[in-house]
Amino acid sequence: MSRGLSTAIKNVLASNKFNLAVLVKLQFNTTYYYNNSYQSITYDSNNYISGGIIMDIADIREDAKINTGQINLTLSNASTTILTDLLTYGHIDKSVTIFFALLNDDSTLVDTPFEIFAGAVNGMKISESAGESKLSLSVSNHWALLNQFAGRTLTDSSQQRFFNGDLSFDFVPQVGKEIVWGTAPDYDSRTHQGVPPPGVMVR
Repeated sequence: MSRGLSTAIKNVLASNKFNLAVLVKLQFNTTYYYNNSYQSITYDSNNYISGGIIMDIADIREDAKINTGQINLTLSNASTTILTDLLTYGHIDKSVTIFFALLNDDSTLVDTPFEIFAGAVNGMKISESAGESKLSLSVSNHWALLNQFAGRTLTDSSQQRFFNGDLSFDFVPQVGKEIVWGTAPDYDSRTHQGVPPPGVMVR
């Protein structure tokens, strides 16, 4: 189908003389621009550099139903700039946008690249070996936000983030435990099972 494709793009596609490129915009603490072609591509006043950073992008599937689509984006960790950024400032909910670009046979950009996926990072995995270093990011679309729980949790770690040193939730794990008064914890006064505490007469 040719939904939303300009006349210029349709003509180039019909000529069978074109190249394809994927542009990736990573909005972390610093915004990074990469593409998977052999040369840099300028789009929207930003320079999408080529350098073998993009190793793999999982298949992007279109669905008629609303769902929390997710893709895996694998980057080369040859340069530690991105990894240092994510480890220092965090990776959760960082924006990732992927564009599809069409190039003429002379590698010039044809019209405007079209967005094929936009989402936020919800997982990160680092793989190191003697031969290569990989950074894998799990990216979900905006519908994944509907499954998130807003607000705070009743845990000590959550309380410390906002009120360091407050012990209000320090004993939350103890809530709900049964306390038996006057008898040893391992003695059942109804069945007389176990060892009775001192001074208790068993009949």
